[in-house]
Amino acid sequence: ALEDDPDDREAAWGLFLHGSRAETLRAVRAAEEWQPFIALGQQILTWDPHNTTVLANLGIALFSANQHHAAEEQLRGAVDAAEAQGATAQLLEAREYLGRTLMALGRYDEAEQVLAKNSALWDDAGEERRYYRGCPFQALGELYDKTGRPEQATEAFLRAAHFDMAGPSSA
Repeated sequence: ALEDDPDDREAAWGLFLHGSRAETLRAVRAAEEWQPFIALGQQILTWDPHNTTVLANLGIALFSANQHHAAEEQLRGAVDAAEAQGATAQLLEAREYLGRTLMALGRYDEAEQVLAKNSALWDDAGEERRYYRGCPFQALGELYDKTGRPEQATEAFLRAAHFDMAGPSSA
């Protein structure tokens, strides 16, 4: 629907609020560029500036478009909003991509702090984590691998694999 009418609010909301990450990425790839998706997220935020899902998804889009400094700013705002609203799933997602963004910027110590916080929140999140579309341990494993800590990387990757096999309510 968005490909036919970029001003279609209902389709925009559906993509940002209810679409899976895979559906979102397919929609963006179909457009062959990230900029329309980023512009759409910015437009939606003019309608609803405190929507934690849109805030996080816009940060993820900026990260995916290799706009890492803008992604960092957006994701920090998404983390703050999700913390203030108690939106656990959005907080997990925003923190994961903030950590990934910090890794892309070469700020590994800071990334580790963010991702470790995310792993701790995952352990405490209970049923709320089933709404999170990712896994905090994969990103943490990637960080450990990049920073030359193979034992910690292996442990994180095994935990991520357990999540993938058992589903989001376990791990």
